[in-house]
Amino acid sequence: MSEEIDVACIGSACIDVIIGVSDVMRLQTFDQGFIKKYTAIEYSTKLNVEELHFVTGGSAANISVDLRYLNMKTAYIGKLGDDFLGRECVKDLKDNNVNTDSVYFDKSTSTGLSVILLTPWGKDRSILSYKGANNLITPAELNVDIIKKSRALVWTSLTSETATATIQRCIDLMKDKKSPIFAAPSMSILSKKLDSAVEFVKQSDVLSLNKEEITELTGESNLENAFEKVLSWGIKLVACTDGRNGSQITDGTNIITAPIYKIDAKDTTGAGDAFMAGLIYSKLNNFSLVETTKFATAFSAFECMVLGVREGFPSKVEDIFQFVEKNELALKERPF
Repeated sequence: MSEEIDVACIGSACIDVIIGVSDVMRLQTFDQGFIKKYTAIEYSTKLNVEELHFVTGGSAANISVDLRYLNMKTAYIGKLGDDFLGRECVKDLKDNNVNTDSVYFDKSTSTGLSVILLTPWGKDRSILSYKGANNLITPAELNVDIIKKSRALVWTSLTSETATATIQRCIDLMKDKKSPIFAAPSMSILSKKLDSAVEFVKQSDVLSLNKEEITELTGESNLENAFEKVLSWGIKLVACTDGRNGSQITDGTNIITAPIYKIDAKDTTGAGDAFMAGLIYSKLNNFSLVETTKFATAFSAFECMVLGVREGFPSKVEDIFQFVEKNELALKERPF
């Protein structure tokens, strides 16, 4: 019998082009209780790029690699262009010992690409995302054996009819064997396929997303109201991250508000994926709510210490536990 996989990850894999620019403006608007911030470039101008990095990325691919740093066996499920970028993505997955038996190639479309703009006024960033071949995966292509031998599934954002049908097929297979399902929807599926995202979340056990995403998912701007809604859908654990403001996490019985660890953050790209990886590891190892919050927050902090994704993690899981022990995190826990 083939080797068991801890977590199968379905969603995007791409190349991230990280661009550092300073000659841009920041605009902020306030409308109907919502503050929106914009990165603005003067019309018809040429900007000097001060930093340029090419790295592999994509939420599902990131989570699959992040979990390898936690000694979990993972598989990536997705579709890439039959091109240089696609082969680089697969090479990176293989170099990190991620199972790629469910990676497929398409000759008609390019591999996904994200352009990440880093600006001088903060460590948060703006992203231009091209899904490319990621959205062309179909249920008929799915390697069912990968799902059957996986302990858990995490799904991320795909938006085409065939791709969302493939996510549903993965969920069905996992539910047949009563295995845990982790949901990590981004704004791409929430803005383009909200109904599908809601249905997928309702069939999941653990949900992790940011403040903007949970508002889009639930239609609730009040976070506790949003939590109540997703818990009513059957979610057993929900976490909402809010950048430098930290996170909130609840299991429906208690709720924890957590700040971030005091670190020298270089780049927040991939921090949300790392947080989800920390949640997955914690839940599969039966951590308490407090332990889960500290571990996921710490693992995400390591991601932010180095420019680019998957770059700052320690080589041993024990180093993360030592970091948690040595660094105080002032959690606030109360009944939900």
